[in-house]
Amino acid sequence: MKLRFCALVVLLAAPGVASADKLMANARLDLLPYGTLEAEAGPFSAEFDAKFAYAIGGEIAYMVAPNLWVGIAPRYILNVDAKTEDGEPDDDESATEIDIPVRGKYAYPVSPQVTAFGTLGLGYSFIQTPDSEGDDNPNASGLIVGFGGGAIFGLGGALFASAELNYQLGFQSISEDGFDGKLQTNYLTLGLGFGSYF
Repeated sequence: MKLRFCALVVLLAAPGVASADKLMANARLDLLPYGTLEAEAGPFSAEFDAKFAYAIGGEIAYMVAPNLWVGIAPRYILNVDAKTEDGEPDDDESATEIDIPVRGKYAYPVSPQVTAFGTLGLGYSFIQTPDSEGDDNPNASGLIVGFGGGAIFGLGGALFASAELNYQLGFQSISEDGFDGKLQTNYLTLGLGFGSYF
């Protein structure tokens, strides 16, 4: 009886056994050094290089099968705007963007402390454009698709740090007061995170 009890304690305490480490959560800072903005209204269309943007976000994921995680990774992007032609700063207020993707992540341990992973995401995005001269500019929304990869670094216990590089394609459109058009964002992202397994 005593031996069985000791064996049960060992099993419950062992990492990765039973329901342990099935849930992960992290906070993330995203740097968006490169991107494009695509606008379309009627027969007119244009594409611009995007300014350096940044975002705060996070991720909550559940392991649905060995090495396979599924979760949600929302983020809030600031400084969504096109670069000026001469490279000089401007005083115009920039747009903001909220992304709400559902992501699948395949993670494979390459060492006791390092896990490599690849991601594929599909979700919805909202672009809030700034008002100009007292007028409300139309906002855009639509699907987003992202893919990328990175690594998770164990910090001891259940804590970890992460770094990832991904690219996201936006298919946002505008339909408001009889006006139909597109305002789409495409971004390369470097994400740095800190989180924990549960």
